[in-house]
Amino acid sequence: MQLLNEERPPTMNSPVLPTFARVVRLLGLGLVVLFTAACAAPDTKPEVVVPEPESKPQMPAIPPQPVYASFEKGTVYDLLVAEFAGRRGQFGLATSKYLDLVKRTSDTGIAERATHIALFSKDDAASIDAAGEWARLDDSNVDALGVYAALLLRQNRTEKALAQFKRMIVLRKDEPRVAYARIVELLGREQNRQTSFAVMEALVEDQARDANARFALAQLAARAGQMDKAIAELTQVRKLAPADERSADLLARVLQSQNQPEQALAVLSDFLGREPDAHTIRMSYGRLLVGENQIEAARDQFARVVKALPENADSRYAYAIVLMQLEQNDDAKREFTELVQGGRRQYASWYYLGQLAELSGENDEALRAYSRVDRGEFSLNAQMRAALLLGRQGDITSARASLQSLRRYYTSQRVRLYRAEADILVEAERLDLAVEVYSEALAEMPGNTDLLYARAMVAARTDDVVSLERDLRAILAVEPDNADALNALGYTLADLTDRHEEALKLIERALELKPDEHYVVDSMGWVLYRLGRLEEAEKYLRQALSLRDDAEVAAHLGEVLWAMGRRDEARDIWSRALEKEPDSEPVRETINRLDAD
Repeated sequence: MQLLNEERPPTMNSPVLPTFARVVRLLGLGLVVLFTAACAAPDTKPEVVVPEPESKPQMPAIPPQPVYASFEKGTVYDLLVAEFAGRRGQFGLATSKYLDLVKRTSDTGIAERATHIALFSKDDAASIDAAGEWARLDDSNVDALGVYAALLLRQNRTEKALAQFKRMIVLRKDEPRVAYARIVELLGREQNRQTSFAVMEALVEDQARDANARFALAQLAARAGQMDKAIAELTQVRKLAPADERSADLLARVLQSQNQPEQALAVLSDFLGREPDAHTIRMSYGRLLVGENQIEAARDQFARVVKALPENADSRYAYAIVLMQLEQNDDAKREFTELVQGGRRQYASWYYLGQLAELSGENDEALRAYSRVDRGEFSLNAQMRAALLLGRQGDITSARASLQSLRRYYTSQRVRLYRAEADILVEAERLDLAVEVYSEALAEMPGNTDLLYARAMVAARTDDVVSLERDLRAILAVEPDNADALNALGYTLADLTDRHEEALKLIERALELKPDEHYVVDSMGWVLYRLGRLEEAEKYLRQALSLRDDAEVAAHLGEVLWAMGRRDEARDIWSRALEKEPDSEPVRETINRLDAD
């Protein structure tokens, strides 16, 4: 469960993107608005945050007006005509006017503006014409050269594109990393990956001893999915520049993507052995350890970075997260509190402080923490958690109202929010109202399989086989290989009806789809028990228990052993399950039914 506070709309006047990034976005996505539009942020309550995608659209970034030279009145008039044409969406007129002005004035600012507008209007011929003029007039501008080169590449004018890229490298010989990074960014966006890769190889051909060049080639290879080539190039980069952190980091990520986590860990460990103060690599090493479930080792790596860089928010945040995973909650609370007090990662930290308060039973403190998460990636989760807590405290009306309010703003999260409301009602044993919530949701989103499954699970709690079967059959009609629906229907038919052969067929299909899921294996054991095939049932239930030490599986296994006359074994199984889960309802119900004395 998770919960409430909406999101403030971000200001409509977004920061302007740097020129190169803006043009790259135009080349890759064509989504940058070129003309000014002011819009005031709507008034909202301070505590309400309306998420930008679900509310009034945020105005995209606006390129700055270029600095023009002094012009004659006629030229100024034509500039105004071009600008106003663009503002009115008459991009063809704006583009032609700007191209004409470029040829009349030879002004680099006008050439840049013409390029932007032609790209935005998706006029390929005008784009390359304008970019060519921009690159000619401002031949020391790597942004102009890069845009022109990318457009040439799209017309298969590879040699000429290559010449522009080479000039970019020459112009940035004092900052080769920057030049190669920009080239990789441009080439990486091209659809023809083979051509892009060939161009990069040609660029690197004469630079075999340049670690920056070979790293750029490795980056592009990785983007293109040529992992063997990426690994080979990165191996060479590490020989040329052993202290280069980028190559070690990228090599580890490539190896991890190739399901070689041990080799990835070895790369980073080896690097840290030689460069113990490489904190970026140590952070990557810690994250990789987390991915391999080596949580304690990850904690030690993050702790070292925190000690060396106490003001670094990323390392302290990562450290706090792994402390939570290790259930070192007091230490985690201290770290999150440090972040909050330092004004860093505040919203995420307040969210986790709320979770820590919940774990310790301090629900009022948890609610206070969640109320601070009024924006950011955890805003919705925090508000949903808060609603759940309100429901647990008996204020179901307020909890439901909060979730219903959120649905108006987080329209893409309606399924989650409907399910959260229903979960609160289920926890309060208001199952009839939970069904009503799901029915309302399905009226709004007919056929949604998540909602159908959830409503079926509520029906299961009341042994309403008819409703459960209706919803699960509806899922299977559109998703015949939905293993969870097959399993749930099969288990219910086995448990609550005499349609055991039908149940067996459903569960057999689910088991084919999910052979290693303990709950499906448990269902197979249970249906075999209901069919009287006790030895087979025992085998499957023991397998399920080995997959996960689950109390319900233990209850089933004990019942099978009891039916086989092995009552001491059954009691031992139940006893061990209750040691782990003293309040397990399935185990206690089974004991009361079979072994009341």
